[in-house]
Amino acid sequence: MGLHYRARQPHKAAESLERQSLTIEAYFDHADRFVAAHPDGRLFLLCDLIPTVDAFQARYGDRVVFLPRQRMAEASHQDVGFDQTLSGHRLALEVLEDAYLAAECDYFLGDGASGVSCSIAVLKDWPEGRMRLLRRNVFQERRGGDYMG
Repeated sequence: MGLHYRARQPHKAAESLERQSLTIEAYFDHADRFVAAHPDGRLFLLCDLIPTVDAFQARYGDRVVFLPRQRMAEASHQDVGFDQTLSGHRLALEVLEDAYLAAECDYFLGDGASGVSCSIAVLKDWPEGRMRLLRRNVFQERRGGDYMG
């Protein structure tokens, strides 16, 4: 299962149609059910926050797979996408690679207020029940439907 979690920051709650943040516990609920149903399943984690990686590793151990990425040490730090001390080129390549790898997963769980999650949602024709966004897809709903056309 691919999981895309964005750090909880005030501006990110405002980006969602629901005007609320997601907690890591919402992801844990789904990941727990996935792990129970798929004893040999792995969790491919895409995230922008080091403590998120630590929390998933503490809970799921070596079932968590993630790649070395530019991440924030704390949610209060500047978003990695805006941090001028980091390489924007490298960040873009990391995001693209993660998105395509997540699309290769059998299941995906993401955030409808995230361009990355919404992109993964349309990268393949997910079988029924295999892809879920925990908040409504802002790109699809703001344009009134099919945002790819």
